[in-house]
Amino acid sequence: RRKVATVLLKACDLVAMLWKFDYLVLRAYEDDVGARKLYSTAGYRVVAKDPLWMTSWIGRRRRVLMIKKTPPDQELNP
Repeated sequence: RRKVATVLLKACDLVAMLWKFDYLVLRAYEDDVGARKLYSTAGYRVVAKDPLWMTSWIGRRRRVLMIKKTPPDQELNP
């Protein structure tokens, strides 16, 4: 399962570079340790979290916002 996810993330990197995106951004659940480890290994870092009132008042799982800068074009064709 992890290999498929890694391949999909690499495909997203490739498309982002082809489309000249500067950043890739995703959300993950704060308590999903496996997903967060996968994204961190792929170069994503946490830049924000859902406010606490969303989890305490509304009762939904807290999410984190993760971001990754795409490599420059020259890294696409070594």
